[in-house]
Amino acid sequence: MFDLFTHDDLDGVGCAVLATLWAKKLNEPIEVHYCTLGTINRNVNAFLDEHKKTDRILITDISVDPRTAQRLNSLKKAQKDRLQLLDHHPAHPDMPSYPWMTVNTAEDVCGTSLLYDVCPEHSEALDEFVEAVTLYDTWRFDQDILSYSEKLNFLHEILGHEAFVEMALDDLEKGQPFRISYYWEQAIHHRMEERDLLCRRKERAMHVIEFEGCQTAVVYADQDISSLADYVLREHPEIEIAAVIYMPSGVSLRTKREDIDLTKIAWKYGGGGHPKAAAFRFDSAIVPKITELIMGS
Repeated sequence: MFDLFTHDDLDGVGCAVLATLWAKKLNEPIEVHYCTLGTINRNVNAFLDEHKKTDRILITDISVDPRTAQRLNSLKKAQKDRLQLLDHHPAHPDMPSYPWMTVNTAEDVCGTSLLYDVCPEHSEALDEFVEAVTLYDTWRFDQDILSYSEKLNFLHEILGHEAFVEMALDDLEKGQPFRISYYWEQAIHHRMEERDLLCRRKERAMHVIEFEGCQTAVVYADQDISSLADYVLREHPEIEIAAVIYMPSGVSLRTKREDIDLTKIAWKYGGGGHPKAAAFRFDSAIVPKITELIMGS
């Protein structure tokens, strides 16, 4: 039995595709638990409370807090031998290093590529899929055209987790490249036009404040968060940080500056991420700061 705990973005869902192929190769069932930064520890601990025995636990494209990691490390040896955490986000400074934990923060890797390195299933079609997911998650795709990487992300947004995995497996299980049909291509183009319109509309409503000593553009959105932040930074080079507030959950931060480490800022508020892309959730301790952001003071 595979139990996969993975992030709920395209990279995390790419991990679900690979893990499902792996489980099928071994003729084992798999259960996928999609998580956010705010739910991963709760989900893993609830699972450990309920399942005293499990065959394999995979945690991909997301990490747990030190307390949960310590609990996982206390599993019996037979279980711990089938435990893996694969993440490409910088580890929290309080996180111990465990043999079952792989953290690779290189700019050209993501959760999907890390899992692919240890998966027994490889093919040219999977190579293409993993590369496309990696390019999108590391924001290295061609932004001047609607690339295959960006199409995959739009398709995931439209279909949702399970339907996306099922559609991808229809091709990849046969060793065929995952191709997007004409119908879904049209839906993606329509979705892209909606995104571009949203970016222009949100830009008109943004305001600039000082946050953590940086000129920060604050915008509000429930979708297209990465694209909106990138649009703000591209159109306004004077802005040091783009902060997208997605109510009521939290704040997503983006920067293009080499001298700003958003990971450390997010850690201060209980979040995490990368030096140039990070996020944190609302809690009672930071409500005054969020109120300050919203009021623009």
